[in-house]
Amino acid sequence: MARHYISFMFFVIAGLMIFVMPVSSQTQRAKTVDTQAGEIGEAVQEHTKKIDIDLRPNAPIEIPEEDPVMFEMNFEKVPHIPSHLTRGVTVDAYSRFVQVDDKKVAQLVMSGVRKGEKAETLTTDNFYAQFELSNPALSSAEKVTVEGDHYELLEALKRLVVKEEEGETEEKQEAAGDDEQAVVGSNSGSNDDAAGYQSPDPIKKSPAEAPSISVEVVTDGCPIRVDIGQLVAVQQSKVVTVEGSDRTETLCEDGNARYPLERSYASCPDRVDLNARTATAQFELYYTGPGGGRVTAQDCVDDEDKTYEIVELHDGCPVFLDYASLLAVPQATLGYADDVNATVEVRGCAASETKQAVPLVPTTDGCAVRHAFDEELSYQQGHHQYTLDGVTWDAGSCIDNGDTFSHVKTFVDEGGRRVCEPIVDDVSQTVTEQYRLQITVEGVDSYITECRPAAGNLLLSSTTDGCEDPATWDHDLTSGISYNKIREYYMRNGEREYINECITGTRTYTHNIELAGWLTDDGSLTAQRLHKVSINAPSGTYVISESELLSGAPAEPYSRDRVKLELTGVSTYEGCAAIRATRSIAVYSRPDNSEYLKDEGVGTPVREGNICQETNAGYKTYKVGEESTCSQQNHNDTSTITIFRYDLVRVASKVVVTNGETNAVVSTNYTWAGSANRSGATSSSETDKTCSDVSTGTQMYSGFATPPAW
Repeated sequence: MARHYISFMFFVIAGLMIFVMPVSSQTQRAKTVDTQAGEIGEAVQEHTKKIDIDLRPNAPIEIPEEDPVMFEMNFEKVPHIPSHLTRGVTVDAYSRFVQVDDKKVAQLVMSGVRKGEKAETLTTDNFYAQFELSNPALSSAEKVTVEGDHYELLEALKRLVVKEEEGETEEKQEAAGDDEQAVVGSNSGSNDDAAGYQSPDPIKKSPAEAPSISVEVVTDGCPIRVDIGQLVAVQQSKVVTVEGSDRTETLCEDGNARYPLERSYASCPDRVDLNARTATAQFELYYTGPGGGRVTAQDCVDDEDKTYEIVELHDGCPVFLDYASLLAVPQATLGYADDVNATVEVRGCAASETKQAVPLVPTTDGCAVRHAFDEELSYQQGHHQYTLDGVTWDAGSCIDNGDTFSHVKTFVDEGGRRVCEPIVDDVSQTVTEQYRLQITVEGVDSYITECRPAAGNLLLSSTTDGCEDPATWDHDLTSGISYNKIREYYMRNGEREYINECITGTRTYTHNIELAGWLTDDGSLTAQRLHKVSINAPSGTYVISESELLSGAPAEPYSRDRVKLELTGVSTYEGCAAIRATRSIAVYSRPDNSEYLKDEGVGTPVREGNICQETNAGYKTYKVGEESTCSQQNHNDTSTITIFRYDLVRVASKVVVTNGETNAVVSTNYTWAGSANRSGATSSSETDKTCSDVSTGTQMYSGFATPPAW
């Protein structure tokens, strides 16, 4: 204002002089005034010039809404100001943001400049920037352009340099003063005035600054302590104190960062005790640490609340047929149902402990009598059966059991009646009786042939003519024999006189057996052979059945090859690890070499790696401590100290770790983005004191080993 006022007075005086001077002089004077006015105008213009000042934050910061926060910045580019003036200078700034039409608008002002312990304030109204934000934060790489007063900034920077130089000069003068005091004392004997002069106490040199003291709470070198009783993991921290060259550390103690312990059953198998017939679920304890990483806190232990009874499971096990002991032995697996009602098998098929073996009983039920006409005998066939759970089952195929029955020609029944009509030959006037073959089985008579003539007056012959087709023959699949068909006749007037249609002959054909496939029963995990049955008839091979399940065909068990896991599509999560649910699929090989897949319930979960993603959620600035320094200036026999006090601020970064599949928040991590920086400098001066009279140093607040959550 003083310069502007002087300029104004100059213009007034010059204007008045125009009216009292001669014309010629007046013209010359006017030129001079114009020149001076131009120079003054340039000076005024220089004083009010605005420049664009490029700044960058010292460390990442979070910009708050409404209430401004102070932070430190560095000059990057300052036009029209020598670079040596900005080198090493810290800018104090304040910033906030406001909401305008759903937009975040940041406002930033420069409040001062500092270099070492020297500081100069700036008029905040003269240094201002406004810009839009997408995220209310600034990284240390982001540039901010502030429109500022060139003259005010230049003068403030110059004063910083002058103060720095004055400090160096004073130190030199104090050193020289000490030398002068020594010289004056040495001349006291050669001058009367000087001889009577008593030299004052020498000026004391500024004592060295008191050692700087810094106190900080850190987690470096401290473990995360697991407290099983409280089900929590605690990040420990320690206090580091640096005083001069001495460094001391406290023992690690619990800090404020805590991680809850969780149970994981997916990571542990159930513990099976076959002797006690119990299975017990197991779990391990883990916590989700910084960054979403899963950390095991305790190995697998029993969960006594999840104990399952092991029982026999009979489905899928065949009955073992012990013909030597004539016993049918039930078999069973051992398994249990877990807490999701899934069946877990712990032992394969073996003799059942809960179902007793039952006897194999010989029987002829379901078996036929095999006729051997050339032997004039019939053979009883039989097999074994057993009854289990009220159901009777066949065991084995039908074979001769040793009982035989003689063939008896029967002409009349028990009542004396003919069983067959006789053959009457009118020409020869003869009658030929007929009979049927009969056997007696367990006191019951039964005929096994049709009527045929007995040897007598007729000369009988037999032929297969008209009965050649094997499709009309008798095929006993149980006995494995086929009987041909014949017709009997006698000659009459030179021609055949047939006395019957095609009847069962005495020629037998043994069945040819070829494997034709399998009848599978996945429920019992067994299969029975199917056979192609044929005979070698006079006309060639005749196929009785393409695929026949023969009586008593044994059930052959499947072969268990391996177990595979199939994903169900259901996932659970432990920290950033995905636990994929599976089904346990047993792969059985059938006797026909095909595969059968048996679902055996819940399988072992499959663990996948990190499926999380990190998002930077902003920054926040905290005051974490205070620092004070002392500067001393000596003047003759007195000294002045200046105490500089700073707030120590630190910028915290917030990173949110989310599940990449569900978008659920896994953890929120707070870390310091840098070390603590000075902010908000204040100073006070006192006379007649030295720096050794006051206590200075650094004091870090407790509770900031890790940033607070927000």
